[in-house]
Amino acid sequence: MTLKDRSAQIGLIVGVSFALLMSKIDSSIVNISLPVISQEFHVTTSQASWIIISYLLILTCTLLLFGKICDLINIKRFFMAGYIIFVGGSLMCGLSPNLPVLVASRVVQALGGAILNIAAYAIVSRFLPPGGIGWAFGILTAVNAVGVSIGAPLGGFITVHLSWRWIFFINIPIGCVAILQVIRAIPNDPVTGRRRSRIDYAGAVLSMLSLLSLLFTLNLGSELGWLSLPIVLFFLGFAVFAFLFIVVEKRAADPLVHLDIFSDRSFLLTLCATVTALMILSGTGILMPFYLEQIKGMTADKVGLFMLIYTGIFAVVSSGFAGKLSDRITPAKICAAAIFSVALSALFFAFTLALPGYTFVIISFVWMGASLGFFMPSNNNQVMNKATPETKGEVSGLLNTAVNLSFTLGICVFETVYSLDTDILRGFRNAYVFGFIACFAAMVLSLLSIRVKGRTGGERG
Repeated sequence: MTLKDRSAQIGLIVGVSFALLMSKIDSSIVNISLPVISQEFHVTTSQASWIIISYLLILTCTLLLFGKICDLINIKRFFMAGYIIFVGGSLMCGLSPNLPVLVASRVVQALGGAILNIAAYAIVSRFLPPGGIGWAFGILTAVNAVGVSIGAPLGGFITVHLSWRWIFFINIPIGCVAILQVIRAIPNDPVTGRRRSRIDYAGAVLSMLSLLSLLFTLNLGSELGWLSLPIVLFFLGFAVFAFLFIVVEKRAADPLVHLDIFSDRSFLLTLCATVTALMILSGTGILMPFYLEQIKGMTADKVGLFMLIYTGIFAVVSSGFAGKLSDRITPAKICAAAIFSVALSALFFAFTLALPGYTFVIISFVWMGASLGFFMPSNNNQVMNKATPETKGEVSGLLNTAVNLSFTLGICVFETVYSLDTDILRGFRNAYVFGFIACFAAMVLSLLSIRVKGRTGGERG
């Protein structure tokens, strides 16, 4: 069922946007509150950090499973279940009497967040007409950017003026309103024959174990040492579980991920471009506050406001002309041009970061934010165009997993490259030269995806 009426499309986007906004805000809203929570529960900062880590790990590791489930059941009910689980988890978080209960509650919240992320992209791709999907993805990209950027400052404000518990309680009224919007705005989709299939539980377990092993490797590598025994074991675990996952999926009657989708070279190249390109987004998020504080002498509160230039431009561009453009022009062409522009902005910043004042920093922020604003909705549109009506959830799971892995990889690699040089300025420069190389590689991958013919989705000239 495709929504033809524009007001119905807007209503659907509103319901979906609430989901992504809450999920993204809650990935960072706890950050500033950690010292207060650790003091109240009498735990160390390292122990309290599991409040964040548990959410991100579960969110990433369940995306493929929930992507499969999304294709097997009524997507509207699945989406509503995600809201209910997320809101219930938020209530549990706010009422938690100690750290173990809070971490467990964050796991519940993350399960709801993963469902919301998967179903959001699948719903847009399933119910909107081809000419409106890029526009919708542009709005969702902007919502993601807003959620990520306001999470930490919003958490700090609520913690200071109310209580850290209210950073979770605030989700309850918002979630209830969103559920009512979902009931009203999202159609009941017809059941297809494929939805009578069974869940590939072996594949689900192996995918989670492989992703968990990889995430632990990336997150703890710098702290424990890349050649330390735990990291080597985690990486070997990833390799073994990933190999077993591929073996199981090839033999499964109805696998968690249909591996033949990767025989579509255009899809595979686009997914690789996603991972390569988005590293600079998370890398900038982790390094730029240090640059502004250590080199430019900003206070923490001013850094938060200054970073809004970057995320604000990103949100405005992606929600406006950029999303609509990918409905008219082959998305891969926009991706290639946009990510090349990101590469040039990274190189520009690398060789102007030592100059006095803020002029060149602002130019870099606007340039990079606007370029990424063109890349993200076009890239999402291109990936989801490869899905058939029966695989919207599966492809959404692959896309969201690739994005989350890219963010983790970006933090890891940018921080590592930066720390290789004892001189701070050279460290920042080296990191953004690497960013240029990564984005240039993403541009090449995007161009190659244009040259090969995909099996699904339409091509636009």
